[in-house]
Amino acid sequence: MSKKIAKFISTASSIIASLSLFSQKVSAQYYDWDYSSTSATDGGAWAVLTGMGLLCQIPMCIIGIASLAFTIWMIIDAAKRDESVLPGKIKWIILMVFTGWIGSLIYFFTRKKKMGK
Repeated sequence: MSKKIAKFISTASSIIASLSLFSQKVSAQYYDWDYSSTSATDGGAWAVLTGMGLLCQIPMCIIGIASLAFTIWMIIDAAKRDESVLPGKIKWIILMVFTGWIGSLIYFFTRKKKMGK
């Protein structure tokens, strides 16, 4: 199981890194400012927001919202558990609050899967 988790995390991080590098390359080409222009839409920022920059940011927003929802779901799950079922409940909640989705994944695979519903 830990090999699957490690493979998933490495794959996800390489995809995120690739998207980030692609977004930086696309953004860099649009930041060639023309200071002689008088129109507000001629600048590079407008091109980034309307061009490929936005297309690269949409998946990142979806991933961010999904990880936030997953973290909130795991915090609520831990808060609902009885102390006898989940020893160290407060520690788990603090871990998830401060580490975000990483702590939530650790909680999910170490505690929630074992406890079931």
